[in-house]
This record gives sequence, C-alpha cells and structure tokens, in this order.
Amino acid sequence: MSAPGVRPGRRDTFLLHDKKVPKEACPAAPALTGFPRSGLSNRPASKLASLRQRSRTSPVGQSSSQRVRGETRAVLRPLCCGLVWCLLIVGTAMELTLIYRGPLKANGDAREKHRIRRDLSKQLAQLWKHPPLSHCANTLLLDIEDPVTVSVIQTVGAFKFASLVCSQLSMFAELSITWLRPHSPGALIAEGGDIDNRLKTLFDALRMPHNESEIPSGGVPLEDENPFHCLLEDDGLITSVSVSTDRLLEPDLPSSESLLLIHVRTKTYSTTYANIGLG
Repeated sequence: MSAPGVRPGRRDTFLLHDKKVPKEACPAAPALTGFPRSGLSNRPASKLASLRQRSRTSPVGQSSSQRVRGETRAVLRPLCCGLVWCLLIVGTAMELTLIYRGPLKANGDAREKHRIRRDLSKQLAQLWKHPPLSHCANTLLLDIEDPVTVSVIQTVGAFKFASLVCSQLSMFAELSITWLRPHSPGALIAEGGDIDNRLKTLFDALRMPHNESEIPSGGVPLEDENPFHCLLEDDGLITSVSVSTDRLLEPDLPSSESLLLIHVRTKTYSTTYANIGLG
C-alpha cells in the first residue's frame, strides 16, 4: 500500500485532503488523436496523420532548431573531413633526390654556379608536375602581386625564380649528400680543393640569386625556364647537412669531377593553408 498522497511509480504528489473525490467532480479529459500540440486537438485523425507523415519527409514540418541542427551538420561534415585530412598530412616530410654530374670547383664564380643551378632546375621543374606540388602549382607559381594569394615567384633581372623551400611557405630543408669523386673516400681537403669552398659553390647553386650580380652577364632564361626553378630561396634555410664520400670508379677523370646525390627532406616550421602537405 502506498502512503496517502503518494502515487506508485511517480513523484510525490501532496493532496489537499484525504477524502475520496467522486468521479463526477473530475471529468476525464477528451482523448487526443494526433500531435500533442495546441490547436491540433480538434482536427480529424486523418488530417493529423498526413501532417505527421509530412513532418517526417519534409523540412517544413521540422522545428527551427531541427533545421538549424541539420544545416549545421551539412556544413560541418565536409569541414571535419577536411580537418582529418589535414591532420593526416601535416607534419609529414616531403623528400626528393637531386642529381648533379659535372665539375664542382672551389669558390666558383657566378657563371659556374648558374650552370649548376640550371642543371638542377630541370629536375625541379619535373618535381612540380607530380603530387603534392602539382595540386598547388596553379596557385603558387602565379606571378601576381596579391596580398591574399601566396606565390613563390620572385623576379631578379630577366629571370622569374620559383623556390621550393622559401619563407612564403614557412619551410626549411635538411640535406644528405652522397659525393662521388675520383679520389679515395675521406680525402676532402688534400685533393680536389677545400670541401668547405666546394660545398659553398654547391649551396649557392641550390638557392636563387639574390641580385643581378649573381647572374652571369647577359644571362637570359631559356624557353622552358619560365619560371626558373630553384631548391632554396636562401641557403640559410638549410638546418642540417650530412656529407658522405666515396670513389667515382671511372678512368681519366679531372680532379674536380663529381657525381652528387642530394637527398632533400623538407619540413615546415609553421602550418599554413599554402604549405599543407608539403612538409
């Protein structure tokens, strides 16, 4: 037995008195066949059924909060998918290998450095035709002055240079160089010139010229050098270098002859929309 004033299975309800109230004093409420909403209780059941079906299939029958939630999900779903995609590719490094075969002289002049730069430019131009660079080449290689659009194009003299590792993309590079020469492994200073000065020639060739004095006099771009691709905007963007040497097993080679395998690993120090997936 329940205590007076308490209904089984329900919250406590305190009665004003314990006397039994006749049924005639509390007439039953009319049964509603439809939505329990004001203004619908007097509509026929068939009409209410059609309204119920319409509310399930048409956004007209939805409340404003339901429509807002639906529209919000429709907008956020592709954004969330894009965010997951960004999280998967951000932080991954882009790696590539450049090959140079030819003389590498100590303290090379502007003509020597530009010759090496031109050999590497052809390989970098091919790199921009493959993912992930091909996905953003149409934007990054635009020669426009727009504060909104990010472009890697910089003009020096008659040349328009496109640097892969540059400040516009917030990127830096790590280099691992395998150097094959017609000398015994490890003989870096006694034969063929000082390694520091020869590497300085290489690093200057890997970057774009900073002014016209670093371009050979009368130099003009070739037909396929618009833009002229470079690896670096500045050699100060190189954060680490490792060099291993071995003998180049070919007869009768000049002492300055070299075969370089330049392995590049790019990374970003700040994630932006322009460099997503590039490092």
